[in-house]
Amino acid sequence: MPPPPILKRRHTLVGKNILPVVKKVKNYAGQRLNFAKLKSTMPIEELSEGELAQKFKDLTSEKACDILEMAAKEISAENLRVLLHFTILHANETGAPDGQQLTGNKDEDGEDEDEGEETVKPKKKKKANDKEEDLQGLKQKNAEGIDLIDLTSIDERINQLDEKMMKSTAYKKCTRLREKLELFLSKLPHRPKLRNLTPTDLRRFLVWCDLSGKTQVHSLDCKFIGNIGEQPCACKKGLSSNTLAGMITNLKNILASEGKSESWDEATQEGNAACSILIKQHLKIVKEEQAKARVLPKQAKPMFIRKLNSIATYIQNRLDSFDCFLTLREKFTLLRDQAMFKLQFFAGDRASDMSNFLTQDIKSLSDNSGFMVRHTFGKTLRGGDGKTNNFVIKRFSDSLTCPIAGLESYLSGSKSLGIDLETGYLFRTVTENGVVLNTPLSYSSIYERLKTYLRILGLDEGETPHSLRAGCAVTLALSDADCEQLKSHIGWSDSKTADYYSRATRIRDATETASTLAEASRSHNAETTFNDNCEFSQLRPIL
Repeated sequence: MPPPPILKRRHTLVGKNILPVVKKVKNYAGQRLNFAKLKSTMPIEELSEGELAQKFKDLTSEKACDILEMAAKEISAENLRVLLHFTILHANETGAPDGQQLTGNKDEDGEDEDEGEETVKPKKKKKANDKEEDLQGLKQKNAEGIDLIDLTSIDERINQLDEKMMKSTAYKKCTRLREKLELFLSKLPHRPKLRNLTPTDLRRFLVWCDLSGKTQVHSLDCKFIGNIGEQPCACKKGLSSNTLAGMITNLKNILASEGKSESWDEATQEGNAACSILIKQHLKIVKEEQAKARVLPKQAKPMFIRKLNSIATYIQNRLDSFDCFLTLREKFTLLRDQAMFKLQFFAGDRASDMSNFLTQDIKSLSDNSGFMVRHTFGKTLRGGDGKTNNFVIKRFSDSLTCPIAGLESYLSGSKSLGIDLETGYLFRTVTENGVVLNTPLSYSSIYERLKTYLRILGLDEGETPHSLRAGCAVTLALSDADCEQLKSHIGWSDSKTADYYSRATRIRDATETASTLAEASRSHNAETTFNDNCEFSQLRPIL
């Protein structure tokens, strides 16, 4: 038997297509494998379930349980071992390292971090007169010299787009839901298929999914009713009504992809079961049940400038006091984090959107008083209708929390470490070997970085990266910024969203209303005015 393959140094599948791994695991039928090794001294046969799952995540930034679910395999030590084996083989074939190596004489070991997503290279703008040349490039000539369209090039482009689509969060979410539904249907006594799914079958599936929900629905006599988060009581848990509504929408799309219409015919019992009256009534009942149980929509806890200042102080102290003890990777990570958190707070942007910023998206104002940011891609900006969100961030005297000073420190510090950030993603991932990849930070990485700082400082009160966006909105609103200014800076298209995030209208109105009511309670003018002008039975007839 040949020696087992060993993971090649610095090879990774972060940001790369791992569908071939999924297919191999799915088709694996118990054949004997010569298991690969992570290192010459680390055979994967000796790793526990937890270690196997963590090593897989380190290598791909994906969760092993999600990939096994896509491959229709149970979560077990054996399946995790098979998954890691095929992952190592695929990494050796396609995971050659790219990016820039941090330079210096220091040791480059450091903490692990989730890797990012796919690298998106800046596209060169094409001129109108290039169109004919492009068309010529797609043509081939057959044996008779007649021009033919180069279908190979076209199909390659289609495959590129399909690969991007399959890597999207929405596609992965729908795929997992479809596989979960098919698994549930296979366990039913009559084993229905998607093509003959009935509303009753689909409703049973929704209730089955509800059993694994995390939203606590309190009974009316529970003392914790109205409280947010998990409480120490025996009240049942389920899916929130918003999650359920989103799941039903995805199920409509899944069934539509099977050729089902966007309606359900009660007479013939045919069509899209997710559009049936029964499913609509099910959602309505769940919404009413949760409303009566005072289940409140979850909203990010705002994080204000005080905590941002504490994090910035901690990072600066580490950079100043422990500079000679920091690895190059740790130094780069600290420089990146302080700039990232400051920019997110003062931009009021989503963490996931900000991770997609390119250095080219940020320009210095002519008087050097700040930066202008051009935001063109994100959750609500997908390149359609020419939508962009341009906003300005100004420099101010407190250099510890100033986002301009923080970003300049990050750029200059990265340059001294041998990293060129002139083009490409601004906030990049760095491998444990000290290679800075031109891939954006994943949301999970940003989340873990923020939570780490808050826990170290003893300031964690449940904040998430979205708390910085909420803190910016509330701070602006309570500083007398009007609704249009809020919408323009943060990128909201409607006033309802701005008011929901800022909460300012509720805070101001509640205070003013309470003060007005307290003042009015000192007299009985309200009753007299009502009787004299509003109580119809107390008014005299006109004749």
